[in-house]
Amino acid sequence: MVVRKVKRITVGLLALLLSLIGAIVPVFPGWPFFIVGILLLSWDVRPLRPWRLKFERRFPRFTLRIRRWEERFGLCDEVMPHAAVKSDRP
Repeated sequence: MVVRKVKRITVGLLALLLSLIGAIVPVFPGWPFFIVGILLLSWDVRPLRPWRLKFERRFPRFTLRIRRWEERFGLCDEVMPHAAVKSDRP
């Protein structure tokens, strides 16, 4: 459980660092790394959780992909309260 938390924070901070590099280098897009970094850090940084809930309500398809990615790489270990996310897949 602690290993997952450390891994999640490390990957989130690395993504934010890449987004900063993307802001400086005009050829490198930084916004995808910013979103991923904030979403990963929202598990452990309480002030970011409302932002994640808003994001989940606004982009349900993207949220499902992120949840699958987090589960595949073992980055989520607890159930976070989330918005009602519906899949359009049967």
